[in-house]
Amino acid sequence: MPTTVRVAPDERQATRQALVEALQTHDAIVTSGGAWKGDRDLVAALLDELRWQKFYHRIRLGPGKALGFGLWQGKPVFILPGGPPSNQTAFLQLALPGLHRLAGRSQLGLPLRQARLAKATSGQRGWTQFVEGRSGTGKTTFLEELLPELKKWGLRVGILKHHAHATGFDVPGKDTYRLAAAGAAIVVGASPVQTAVFIQENASKNAADVIRRHLSDMDLVLTEGYMRGEFAKVELHRAGHAAADEAGEYGLLCDPASLLAVVTDEPLSLPESVPQFDREDVGGVARLLLQALRRSEQ
Repeated sequence: MPTTVRVAPDERQATRQALVEALQTHDAIVTSGGAWKGDRDLVAALLDELRWQKFYHRIRLGPGKALGFGLWQGKPVFILPGGPPSNQTAFLQLALPGLHRLAGRSQLGLPLRQARLAKATSGQRGWTQFVEGRSGTGKTTFLEELLPELKKWGLRVGILKHHAHATGFDVPGKDTYRLAAAGAAIVVGASPVQTAVFIQENASKNAADVIRRHLSDMDLVLTEGYMRGEFAKVELHRAGHAAADEAGEYGLLCDPASLLAVVTDEPLSLPESVPQFDREDVGGVARLLLQALRRSEQ
């Protein structure tokens, strides 16, 4: 199903024109932002003026309570809130299944998986509350603790984080995003504290190429993700975390033959060639990486 993305300012005439043009050329409309009760939340009011058939707007959904849905000249219109958590929940739980049905698909929405909660959760009575399921093994937290240990050895360390979703890192509405959408192959944002480079390419499946082109001057590169890639791996394991249909023979996601080490909160029956580290032994992991780096330089 072809799509068109358009960024409209919080102005009545510009938003109205964007809605009318979208109706003329598309089978469905999904809006993002302008859905709540502020002075610049114009979408629902404009659709009322345009005589859409509103089924609901603002519901007991957390996050995502500003969600709305209706038909406009027989075409579905989904009003999504602008805040990232609310936008994501509203789209995945209601807009995506609706678009799948419109496209004639039998599988609506995302596949369902079962998981065990690591801690208790709560929500408002009478509401449908969604809690985002994160990877949960603590990869980012562990990297935050590991990096200072590696810097003690004088290493320049680069991080390559894999973003598995088919979305960009840039934020819609920002100047950098708008210029990239207009056709710029590279957009660079410079500030007194950072330089950000946005390159329009599909690099998610080729870590080696990304490292060669963007991280070649680092002493050591650590990736978060790329579990099936070619490089040696350090897997973080938490008891009871890995889903039964994903974990391998040793309760791990990676093949032990590709593992440099395992950081785990429980003893595992692994080959002797795979050292195991306690979650708190960040220094031990740093020393292991330094040894591996020196071997590679010989």
